[in-house]
Amino acid sequence: MNNSENLLKMIDWLDKKRWSSKTNYNIIQNKIFEKLSYPEKILVHWISYITDRQTPFVKIWTDGGIVFSGIVFEYTKKGYNYFKRNPFFKTNSDRKFSFFHKDRSFSSRFITTDIKSILLVFKILEDYKRNIIFYVNENYNKFSYLLKEIKESNPINLIAFILHLLSYVGIKSDKSGEEKNLERYFNEVEEYYKQIKEIIADKERFKKEYSNFVKTRFSNKKRTWCCVRDYFKSYFKGYFLNALKQEKNNESLIKIFNDSEQKVHLELPGDVWNLNPVFRENLILPNLNISLKKNFAEELRNVLKSPYYPEEFDLTFDFVPRMCAHPNNKINKTMCKICPFGKSGMKQYCHQNPNLLCPITMTCCGYETKCNPKECPIKEGLGIGLCGEC
Repeated sequence: MNNSENLLKMIDWLDKKRWSSKTNYNIIQNKIFEKLSYPEKILVHWISYITDRQTPFVKIWTDGGIVFSGIVFEYTKKGYNYFKRNPFFKTNSDRKFSFFHKDRSFSSRFITTDIKSILLVFKILEDYKRNIIFYVNENYNKFSYLLKEIKESNPINLIAFILHLLSYVGIKSDKSGEEKNLERYFNEVEEYYKQIKEIIADKERFKKEYSNFVKTRFSNKKRTWCCVRDYFKSYFKGYFLNALKQEKNNESLIKIFNDSEQKVHLELPGDVWNLNPVFRENLILPNLNISLKKNFAEELRNVLKSPYYPEEFDLTFDFVPRMCAHPNNKINKTMCKICPFGKSGMKQYCHQNPNLLCPITMTCCGYETKCNPKECPIKEGLGIGLCGEC
């Protein structure tokens, strides 16, 4: 077995451990969320990810999760126009916006742009029973014929594009110093809504926009790909499937979401952790024989073959801050000494006791997982010596 295969087996193992338990993932957990329907839960998740840019993820899924659960509860009962009279965002004395529901508030890093994206979601879904799953199912069935007409197209790309249309196409960021008032946001969203409605109504235009999405799917699509990933790999998959089962003509999508082979089409969400020089230049590039000339996600797509796929490398979000970019590592390479890709491969910490938790995944990724001696690449030493830095 060569270094490339060993590395991919290690990444695949860590990724499977990541998704083996809810405790390893961002959980939306509050009293309002628990009472929501399956489509409403997916909608809360979708709009929460809209705010996931340079904002602490714990803040998004706790404070934001509560606020967005309340906002979605009101939206599905009262509709888009209700927010024109009772907006879910407001300014404080410093003229800074925040999302709010009752006595709880939350502010994201790019909130003025996020407001428009979330309003656009609500406006579009007015045409789809205020149900995000109905929207996806209707448009997937309507445009699935494009899977045979567009190069590199597949069901996952089409689902991703349909969702992407909800929030991100055409949205412009506010200019510095631009006046921020409630009426302007609603007027601007009306224009975005008309554009999206025209795209969906015109098959040729939809085809053109979808084709462009497929070509550019490796760049500036992080939040879209994170959501699609969650609907296939996290506990949100259960919510998504249960919501789908409530829809008519749902056979195609249900089959896709139940097909584990579809995961190979998931793209890597772009993130600074993927690009960490220690991880990328000393572990990834030498062992996978890829260059720095192209987008990293695109490079991975070109070299990986099933059962491995680019999205698995998103575990760098958890691995790199704890290992390669750990403050102590810059001083004396403390973490390199206990790295699963280092000289010892962490074998000395591998207890092979199925009654205990795995110390490897907890140390390098923060994942709480059960020890499984029968499927342990650490015991086999697959990661030993793969990283040139360790």
